[in-house]
Amino acid sequence: MSFKHRDFDHNSADFRKDPAAVYRELRAAGVGQSEHYGGFWVVPTYETVQAVSHDIETYSPADGTMLPGVLDRPLLPMESDPPLHSEYRRMLAKRFSPKTIREWIPLIREAAQALLKDVLANEPHDFSLGYAKLLPTAVICQMLGIEFKAELQEWVEDVVYRRISDRDATDRAIAKIHNLFRDLLPGRRANPRDDLISLVLQSEIDGKPLDDETVIDFCFFLLIAGLDNTNFTIRALLQQLAIDHTLRQRLVDDPSLIDAAVEEALRYFSPVIALGRTARNDTSLSGCPVHQGDKALMLFGCANRDPAEFEEPDKFDIDRFPNRHVAFGVGPHRCLGSNLARVEIAVAIEEVLKVLPDFELAGEVDIRWDDLGPLLIKPRTG
Repeated sequence: MSFKHRDFDHNSADFRKDPAAVYRELRAAGVGQSEHYGGFWVVPTYETVQAVSHDIETYSPADGTMLPGVLDRPLLPMESDPPLHSEYRRMLAKRFSPKTIREWIPLIREAAQALLKDVLANEPHDFSLGYAKLLPTAVICQMLGIEFKAELQEWVEDVVYRRISDRDATDRAIAKIHNLFRDLLPGRRANPRDDLISLVLQSEIDGKPLDDETVIDFCFFLLIAGLDNTNFTIRALLQQLAIDHTLRQRLVDDPSLIDAAVEEALRYFSPVIALGRTARNDTSLSGCPVHQGDKALMLFGCANRDPAEFEEPDKFDIDRFPNRHVAFGVGPHRCLGSNLARVEIAVAIEEVLKVLPDFELAGEVDIRWDDLGPLLIKPRTG
């Protein structure tokens, strides 16, 4: 085990500032153990991430996937094992299928256009706070059947980003989100709608309805799961297009290339840096002895830059084929919301290019794989 392993903290500010350099060192070092968060195995390569993801008999998400954790209980449905996990996914699968998500495109586009109108009406044009951050929030609010409020995004950021720096802020945000859904349940139970809250309320496992706290946990996860990761990718791809004028013009000339640009953004920026598993029994990984109860952290961002799978992995290339990235995970626990995220990102980019086909950064931008700062964009003048 190298010093690089022992000292590795995927939440540290230095790492989040520039992950690519650390990724190269970790892949070269291979599997090893970090001393942070009670200790965990670092799983850095495309091959080892695939191995852990698919071995659901050995590696379980039920004891937590985030280091440190969010709740004092599992995040449902993500942090559960089969057969329960399979039942949970079956409840939601139809609502997140490619066919159903395509039906949401007009509403996603309408939300994007409304947000863009507000952003462009005020200078400087902040495409992060006013657009990238709010579009996924507006969409999931419609899907849940709740009122769209910008503060929901703030609560989610407190949950995701303040777990280490300000745990009290995280706990307050969790309580606010839980209370929001708790207050909604009686009315939604009495008058069901065609929304995700009603779907979960009316679902059964082994012939029994879910209790209120389980329903609230489901709604909590559905709210937080797709916001930050999706808005990060929208922001990152907009910044890439503001810098790479040739690429932006290609997408303006041929919008059919936007989907490929989305896939490359997901690989290159990897909004979900890592998720963890817990070993259910003694095993080995790349020759390292993994013991029952050990944590293993799959570094999706690191795997997505692995030269063993991707040629010139540190190059942003929308012509990359194949592009078998693991931005949404792989295996039975692959992200259920991947279809929605892809569509949201694509529509967000398409709508910007319609109204602002030639643009550039309006100031210096701090790219962090962390809390999202502003992204000031202006029409290109030269």
